[in-house]
Amino acid sequence: MSSPHFSPLPQPGLIVFPGFIAQKPESFFMQEEKVWTLSDSLLVSFASGEPFMKVKCPSRKETVFCTTQGQEVLRITKRKHHFTGKGSEYRGIRPDGSEAFYLALQRKLTETGYDLTVNPISSQTLPLAIQKNVMGQSAVIMVNGSPAAGFKDGNGWTHMRSQFEIHVAPGMDILLALAVNWVRHDKHMEDQKAAVSAATG
Repeated sequence: MSSPHFSPLPQPGLIVFPGFIAQKPESFFMQEEKVWTLSDSLLVSFASGEPFMKVKCPSRKETVFCTTQGQEVLRITKRKHHFTGKGSEYRGIRPDGSEAFYLALQRKLTETGYDLTVNPISSQTLPLAIQKNVMGQSAVIMVNGSPAAGFKDGNGWTHMRSQFEIHVAPGMDILLALAVNWVRHDKHMEDQKAAVSAATG
């Protein structure tokens, strides 16, 4: 895995989920565990291959991020707008029920934009944006104009399973980066289903 060089975020960093701030540059793999199942399940591993977290989708409207011990650390709720042309909306909920982030897909003629708003634990306000094709990454989260997390899509499917690389700068919230990458994965799956429906309809 080739990791981009992201400069550390200024102290105290972007704290959205306490306990998940990167203390050094970190890299992860996110890969589907099973193929052709109705319930999506992904495994997040360190670059070394050591498991870090599991992502389970018990329903089409909810996704749960758990530690390898089974403790829930994030729940994402999804609202899909049918027949309106408006993109799906995602809300990240902490275990205490508070909202950690809001992400809406902005459907355009040739591409999809990402409108991300976070509710950090600290009172700082940092401009956030998601941009495509920066520093060799498929997409990056920009914090105050600097790349803080990068996502690189796998070359095709590994044994028919989606796989992604996630790279995180020191001071960036790891869980937020993983959540944004999951939304990208979910959007990809939506696009695939829409393409199949259009081809067979």
